[in-house]
Order: sequence, then structure tokens, then C-alpha cells
Amino acid sequence: MPRRDRWLGWPQRASKYLSCRPDSDGLIDPDDVDVAVRARPTRAVVCQHASNVTGVIQPVGDLADIAHEHGRFSSSTERRG
Repeated sequence: MPRRDRWLGWPQRASKYLSCRPDSDGLIDPDDVDVAVRARPTRAVVCQHASNVTGVIQPVGDLADIAHEHGRFSSSTERRG
């Protein structure tokens, strides 16, 4: 298990991130993610799969495919709450 003090301040040391805005239904457009991955150096595509607050289920399969096409890591949560 990693020592807790190694994780303190992690957000300040982390790489920069780019957020893709959802549409009016709360969905992330895979084309927007593809454009973002092509435009900037990207290590990973990370998203929340589903929200129990809004009921939105993201197209994680498509997002993962985009990440993997560019040789990047992908990660998603399955539920929140």
C-alpha cells in the first residue's frame, strides 16, 4: 500500500487535463474526445460510466476504442453513490 504522504498534493503535481463538455442530454460526444486526443498529448481517457443522479450512461465502449486507437489508456467508473 502506498504511503499516504506520497499522495498528498497529487492534484498539484498531476498532468494537465482537458474536459470535454457534454451535450444537452449529458452525453460526451466520442467525436469531441477523438478531436481532443488528436489535438493534445494525452495519456488517458477517463470518464464516469453512469450517473445515478442524472441517469446518463456514457458511451464508454466508444470512448475506450478512441483511446486505444491512439495507444492511450482508458478508465471508467461503473457507478457512483
